[in-house]
Amino acid sequence: MLCTKGLADDQREQTLALLPILGSPLALRLMTRLTSESDSWARKILSDGLVRQGKIAVSVVAGYLSDERWYVVRNSVAILGEIREASAVAPLQTLLYHADVRVRRETVRALTRIGGAEAVNILLRTLEEDDPDLRRQALVSLGAMKHPAAVPALLRIVAASDPRVRQVEIKREAIRALGEIASAEAVAPLARLAVKRKFWFRARFDELRAAAVAALGDIGHPAASEILQWATNDRSDAVARAAIQALKQLPKVESK
Repeated sequence: MLCTKGLADDQREQTLALLPILGSPLALRLMTRLTSESDSWARKILSDGLVRQGKIAVSVVAGYLSDERWYVVRNSVAILGEIREASAVAPLQTLLYHADVRVRRETVRALTRIGGAEAVNILLRTLEEDDPDLRRQALVSLGAMKHPAAVPALLRIVAASDPRVRQVEIKREAIRALGEIASAEAVAPLARLAVKRKFWFRARFDELRAAAVAALGDIGHPAASEILQWATNDRSDAVARAAIQALKQLPKVESK
């Protein structure tokens, strides 16, 4: 009935509203249908139905995480992410190392939606992996989650030795995440980076300095004001522009 094309929207909504009380047997039926459904519209309806079932559906959906079909695994991961039940975090963990990159990306998104300390700790462990795509996505997610537990690991990435400035992208994402988390703990290290000079590989290093200045603006701590004022006259146009913009953000944060 859910996937009947001619069904009125209000009738479909009434049916969806009943799903949480119908238990895991229905979740299994929905999931079985979903894995063989070729129509994208019907798959969306079936996925919505499983999400509506909430915690009841978690164990059923998690049972498909080891399916041989990558798209079944990805869809299962997406559903668990939308349900946002903490019990799904543990079974999702191993999928960060799935052979298909689409599954790995969806797993990071799902962990981000679920949130919580356990999900943060799992994402932090991915920062030590060799997969640069996974590391970048984890950094973006950690910033979006705004969990202070991520700050020490992010600061270690920013401070890691890189004499030839080859890790600009990863370090920039870590700096951006620190700005999103807005922890006062990051102000001093970012300020030191903002004023640091480097003779070799100056252009690449200035990208990091500009990112640090922007992050200080996002954090909005009054202690950053003097550094930002100084940076408006920096020899690097990118740093100076970032400082001007960052200073505009400070009053907004302070007035909260």
